[in-house]
Amino acid sequence: MGMMDAMMNSMIKALSPDEREELMLKMMPEMMKGIDINRVMPDMLKEVGQHTTLFSVYVFLSKALKDEELKGILKEALKKMKEKMPEMMKMMRPLMQPLMEEKMMPAMQEFMSPMMPMMKDMMPAMLEKSMIPKLKEKPDIKENMLGMMQTMFSHCSINMVPLIKKGDRINFIKKLFGSLAQSAGSEMSPTEKNRFIDESIQIMKEGIS
Repeated sequence: MGMMDAMMNSMIKALSPDEREELMLKMMPEMMKGIDINRVMPDMLKEVGQHTTLFSVYVFLSKALKDEELKGILKEALKKMKEKMPEMMKMMRPLMQPLMEEKMMPAMQEFMSPMMPMMKDMMPAMLEKSMIPKLKEKPDIKENMLGMMQTMFSHCSINMVPLIKKGDRINFIKKLFGSLAQSAGSEMSPTEKNRFIDESIQIMKEGIS
């Protein structure tokens, strides 16, 4: 077994980084056979969580911001990860979807909950200063983000808005209608605006009856 390990190590080291990635992607399905991902992944994340502290993350990020070589390595790694992501996600989807639904989303809700009051105050500025300019610059990011938003927004409206207290919900929806109407009407002709208003009123009547 020791000799076989040595031979494998030598063969892998002889490959270029791109060839190693390609080999790994081809081998991954076989390597994952017989592994209960619903059990293994939470254990791995728990182990990572036990050894990752806010201080260690702060130290790493502080070093990365000052170390040009490390910044270059991270930039290149992120670039390669982005290129491989569609292929990796396609391969991992049958494993990731049940894992996300049953294990990771509940855990993320618990973890993120204490941060949400701060994020609620920060998000409007982050959207205006960081996310919106990036969407305008990057057509591929814009297409993916807006597609996800349109799907998520309708699901949140159906499933989460009813959880808001009645009085708060009515005020929220009135405010939301105003924002949506302003956004929708920004490039409409007077005729289109009138038709949009009539159709929207009809949809609201049908939805609320």
